[in-house]
Amino acid sequence: MHTVELHGGMSVGPNGVVFDGIDDHATIAHVDYASTPEFSVGFWMTKESCASNSIYEYLYSHNARTVHDGTGEYITVPANSNVNMYFGCEGAGGGWSDAAESGSIVRFNLIDGNGGAGSFDYPVHDAGSFDDITRVWLHLLLVVDVSSVATYSEGRQVQSSEYGFYAYATSNDHRKSPAHLAHKHPQLSLLPFVTLLR
Repeated sequence: MHTVELHGGMSVGPNGVVFDGIDDHATIAHVDYASTPEFSVGFWMTKESCASNSIYEYLYSHNARTVHDGTGEYITVPANSNVNMYFGCEGAGGGWSDAAESGSIVRFNLIDGNGGAGSFDYPVHDAGSFDDITRVWLHLLLVVDVSSVATYSEGRQVQSSEYGFYAYATSNDHRKSPAHLAHKHPQLSLLPFVTLLR
């Protein structure tokens, strides 16, 4: 059993963890899920409202280096292998995603130990339909192995055509969907996650 520590004004109840939106997070004692080049990260989530003071709300964050510079830029530094998943509310710009007709998105950001990177957005509701997700629980899953990266929503594999990307990216290096990471850029081996995310 791994110890979970709650930080900030969050609480745990019969429906899961509730965040008040101000500096809340939970830490889990080290889990050696990346000791092989195959791992999955999944969770259930629901959204009642969007934080008024934030463009992104982190859902999952695991970084080789955890130096926070206040800008969030550390998750895009090629020398910092990481897996990050965060929510971009439609009301705060939807993460400035170019996903077709997207409202809010979940952005997946991955960097391996060789600096290979991929960042892609999964739209969780259509534009103007935020209430569609306030009444349900959503199950998201990221699956990584030596030759592929895939995401699943509600048990269904997300197709490449459903993804969007940060519209103002300065480099195409980060505009890679899971299919591109797995098949069109085999040099982006995720094997270094094994050693750098411990």
